[in-house]
Amino acid sequence: MTMPAMYQDAPRKIKAGRIVLFIGCILCFVSVVLHLGEFIYYLIPSENNPMNWTNPSLVFDCLKDPFLAVFYLLAGIGGICFIRDHHKMKEFCSLAGVIMLAVFVIGTVLMFRDLIKTSLTPGSNAGIIWGTFFGDLLGIQLSGGIYFIGWFMIKDYTGD
Repeated sequence: MTMPAMYQDAPRKIKAGRIVLFIGCILCFVSVVLHLGEFIYYLIPSENNPMNWTNPSLVFDCLKDPFLAVFYLLAGIGGICFIRDHHKMKEFCSLAGVIMLAVFVIGTVLMFRDLIKTSLTPGSNAGIIWGTFFGDLLGIQLSGGIYFIGWFMIKDYTGD
């Protein structure tokens, strides 16, 4: 990735912010693939498929994946446009950064609530509980957190 002229004399914090945001964009693209894969998995009927179409919570979990995939795709493209200082989707990076912060905070609270709630359920499997917890942690918390931090580090320098 070549550096635009505006970043040649930028402070070290701004250069580091570009790298952090770029990593967040890459993680957004990985999230696109994972959410689409999960959506396709839910749609394919099989014996191992946990999908129960009568459970509203599971239906919501399934139907949210395509929307999240589109959001992550736009966030990744917007972040790269923000880094490269292209004006086509640059504004979406700021919107995605603020949304990522809100989802990060709300997601973290809900993640810990689910961890506590499922841990207190009699006969629950600790491996599945902690696996779900760390999967959620690596999902929106990692990609969204890195994306937000990178955007926050360079947002004032790029003049969005």
